[in-house]
Amino acid sequence: MVEVRGFIQGFVSAIIGIVVGVALVPVINQAITDANLSGTQATVVGLVGLITVVGILMHSVRSLL
Repeated sequence: MVEVRGFIQGFVSAIIGIVVGVALVPVINQAITDANLSGTQATVVGLVGLITVVGILMHSVRSLL
């Protein structure tokens, strides 16, 4: 019974993380676009969206294990 409860808590946590991530990623990308950066700054700040998506993915996978 304890294993099932842990799995359900992890699954719910993963779903909440994905929903928050789906809502957050477009906002981050729009803010990056509106910043009007160029050169190295644009490259580094452009990675923020990717890092956010990878973090959300890692959280979701970790919650399921």
